[in-house]
Order: sequence, then C-alpha cells, then structure tokens
Amino acid sequence: MTPTTSPGSGAIHDSLGVSDVSSYNFRKTVARLIDEAGQSARIGADHLGHATVSTAQDRYMSRGRVRNQVADLLAEVVKGNSGPL
Repeated sequence: MTPTTSPGSGAIHDSLGVSDVSSYNFRKTVARLIDEAGQSARIGADHLGHATVSTAQDRYMSRGRVRNQVADLLAEVVKGNSGPL
C-alpha cells in the first residue's frame, strides 16, 4: 500500500475505469473543482474529511493561479479612474 492508496481502492478505481488515478490525484481534483466553483475552503475541508481548513488549503487547493475576477476588478478601477490611483 502506498501513501496515496487505501486497501481495496484498486478495485474501485478499476470499476470506475480510472485505474491509473491515485486517491491523492482524485482528492486533489475534487478540491480543485470545489475551489474553482467558488466554494469555500471550509466546504472543501468538510468534504475531504479534514479537521482544519488549512489542511485542505495547504495540501489540495492551489495557489498562484490566475484569477480573472481580480483582473476584471482592476480593469474596472483603471477604466473608471481619470487620475492617478
């Protein structure tokens, strides 16, 4: 057993047609989908079974990803501002 698999997970992965996907990669994908859908880190932590939000954030949720919302916000500020920021 490796750190990213649990006993019996191979049969489950095989039955789902994703035998090459580790449990860690599956959990990371679920966390990413929760994050990208704008759900809170608390929801992610609850779903992943973590006692603390920081565990979910540190292990599974990405940092450094480009957020279009920030770019849109800055564009609106610059467009509406006729003087120095």
